[in-house]
Amino acid sequence: MYTSARFFFVPFFFLFFLSKGAKADETAPSPTVGPVPIDPSPNPPNPSNPIDVNVTGDRTPRASQDPNVASYSIRGEALRRPGATAIDALARSPGTQISRTGAGSDLATLSIRGAPSASLPVYIAGVRINDDVTGTADLSTIALATMERVDLYRGNAPSSADRLGIGGALFFEPKLPRGTRVGASMGAGDFGEVNLSAFASAGSGAAGALFSVYWGRAQNNFTFTDTRETLDARDDTSVTRRNGDSDTVDAWAIGRLEVPRGGRVVLLANAFEREQGIVGPSVSPALFARSKTQRRIAAATTRFSCASAPPPASDTTAAQSPSHTPPADRCSLNLTSSVIVSRRSISDPLGELGFFAAHTDVFGERWLSSATLRLRPFDALEISGGLFAGVDRLRVSPRDREGTHAARASVTGSIDARLHVTQRVSVFALGGGECHSPLGGQNSACALGGPAGRAGVHLNLPLGIELIGSGGSYVRVPTLGEQFGLSGSVTGNPDLLPERGFTGELEARYSGGVGSLSWFLDVTAFARVAENLIAYRRTSAATIAPFNVANAQTLGAEVLAGINIGDYASLEQAMTLLDPRDVTENRNETNAQLPYQAAFTSSSRVEVGVNANSANMLFQRAALGTTFAYRSARTADSAGANWLPEQREFNIDATFWFLQKHIVARLALTNAFNVANQDILGFPLPSRALHGSLEGTW
Repeated sequence: MYTSARFFFVPFFFLFFLSKGAKADETAPSPTVGPVPIDPSPNPPNPSNPIDVNVTGDRTPRASQDPNVASYSIRGEALRRPGATAIDALARSPGTQISRTGAGSDLATLSIRGAPSASLPVYIAGVRINDDVTGTADLSTIALATMERVDLYRGNAPSSADRLGIGGALFFEPKLPRGTRVGASMGAGDFGEVNLSAFASAGSGAAGALFSVYWGRAQNNFTFTDTRETLDARDDTSVTRRNGDSDTVDAWAIGRLEVPRGGRVVLLANAFEREQGIVGPSVSPALFARSKTQRRIAAATTRFSCASAPPPASDTTAAQSPSHTPPADRCSLNLTSSVIVSRRSISDPLGELGFFAAHTDVFGERWLSSATLRLRPFDALEISGGLFAGVDRLRVSPRDREGTHAARASVTGSIDARLHVTQRVSVFALGGGECHSPLGGQNSACALGGPAGRAGVHLNLPLGIELIGSGGSYVRVPTLGEQFGLSGSVTGNPDLLPERGFTGELEARYSGGVGSLSWFLDVTAFARVAENLIAYRRTSAATIAPFNVANAQTLGAEVLAGINIGDYASLEQAMTLLDPRDVTENRNETNAQLPYQAAFTSSSRVEVGVNANSANMLFQRAALGTTFAYRSARTADSAGANWLPEQREFNIDATFWFLQKHIVARLALTNAFNVANQDILGFPLPSRALHGSLEGTW
């Protein structure tokens, strides 16, 4: 199945056998994966114990890469619940709006604070996976079983991203080599769900390698209520969803080699494939349409110190003092090269999807190189600069028809500075810009793009209170598909202008604790004003095209709160208020609310656990959790004529640890009250389902 990607894995076998001969060092630092440096989480897992449930230190679910941006970090058991997808895990964060087209293997996208999903760059191991047809990333193609951590930035993207827009940034980090370990898991559930995964790692402080693979299959033929798009319940019928089956394989190889003076080389490769049916909306289901998705990722990262040599032995004590920054952290340079190649084949032999061709192939390719220099001339000042250069290629090839070919070269540069004025006051600023030059034709260099940046202040107040205020600007460049066309029915517009906007954010954080009791509270208010908002309109009886027409304004507030009582109980609550409006002058519609954006969303999570007596060698711990998610009704069109009803979903899960936590059993009941939910328009969501998994790690 992976013949075209076999060459990706050759370098890893060298690292694997090199690490096999070294003494395992379980305290080896986590490697840097991809072009984005991986900072250690506040509570890194204990490498000698694959499931670390002890509660120590800061329990705030905040990403560590950029402390000046509102963020949410997901790790541990939140990524291991059976039946959960990436979109399910991300729904726990405030500020998110998810869109699904059916089961877990169907198209799923995420938008932040009312921005379209095309504005959210999504990275796997530092490699951006957004396609250049629609600009979005299909989160259903990410297997959580192979991931170790997910970081979501809800404000402007951090400087380590190659896109600096308002849509934030989403980083998926795969499992990393940590000593010599092996593990495997298997799962099953309703709707014909079966999955298997396994990993093996070997290494020491000098080198390490990890291989992991996931396989999953599901029928996804659940029953739902078809309302026939009427309010009269008498014409409702019970319908069984057909043609929803999927077959998925996701394989990873990651290698790490430490070099003198704090240097590191990391290689990674990923091969993903999925074959599935395309169901379509409930009002017009498809029974014979199929698709096949392939994705290959390869990346190499080199990091080395450009600082002076370490201090002599007599200064060792001073070098290890808390106020001293190690020389390796005074100056470091990261060099990264990556490539992602994707292909999606859509077969619609009976024209059930309304495509203009019975078979269409969409090819995408992105080559990216980056250099990031990080300086810390003294403890109070941090400076980093990044340069990203890449080429995107797109080819849409319908059979028996002329296709679309397009390519674009892109350069993004940024400078990020943080100055700690006092122990309680720090200021930060990021300035950068994007330059996009279409290849071929008569287009000039840097025909698209523009400046972006933000600046703000971070205050550490008494009683554990933090205040962070920032403002900035962004640019969102049209995708190749929007410029040059997606198909015969969706034509391009080469005159599209980049979408530009201005943002503001004010966040208040509070955290504290007494003994085993800890708590946190984050409250954020934000605003965004967009110009030249990219939208679509009908250009003929059979075609539509994008254009610049609208001005939009989005106001909102987010709340994230939590309480932890040791490892016995925890409560987490996320809420979002959103007011996205079309403020274009002289618009015809009386409805001003932007489509598909709910005014209120909420997610509640409660978990209780109990530890067994220390003398018990078989059973160690049990935990029971519940999650309730709510989303208010939202309009489905700019005129406000069609509305999607509110959504409610209640899930229950239980986890059991055995044999010194080497064996973990998990159960989950999703949509426990069997509520009939729809997403977008006419796409039913799964009914109640039971899922289970069994995992072993040594």
